[in-house]
Amino acid sequence: MVVGMLSLAACSGGGSEDDGVVFSDTVSLSENQYIIETAEIADESQFQVVATKTQGPAVEVFMLNAEGYADWQYIVAEGSYSNGQLDSIATLSVSPLDGQFESDWVSLPAGTYYFLIENTYFGSTEPPTNGVEHEAVIEYSVFRQ
Repeated sequence: MVVGMLSLAACSGGGSEDDGVVFSDTVSLSENQYIIETAEIADESQFQVVATKTQGPAVEVFMLNAEGYADWQYIVAEGSYSNGQLDSIATLSVSPLDGQFESDWVSLPAGTYYFLIENTYFGSTEPPTNGVEHEAVIEYSVFRQ
């Protein structure tokens, strides 16, 4: 069973130094768990993703637009983790994350974006199948300027 977590942030244009962090947290994901953070962006902005896996198996980190998020919803609904396809914003995504990742600053147009970290059997990583719980701990931040 896959357990998901979801949160939402709204970002308006022309912000100050105070709104430079869109998301920042440390999360522990058990096997077959994922987290999705959602940001609604009012105008074109530059974004950067920084993520560090500090414990456990390698995971995957994706920045998705609406089409990529629809892909993820389909993968979850169908349970097609082992053969699903995901359209992500490659320059703000990393697979596998087995250490630290820091993207370049990337310009994104106004819209809704989804930040996904997954510890499932999707893509190029998967938790080991040895009957032992393999929790991944990830520190992450998404910045906007």
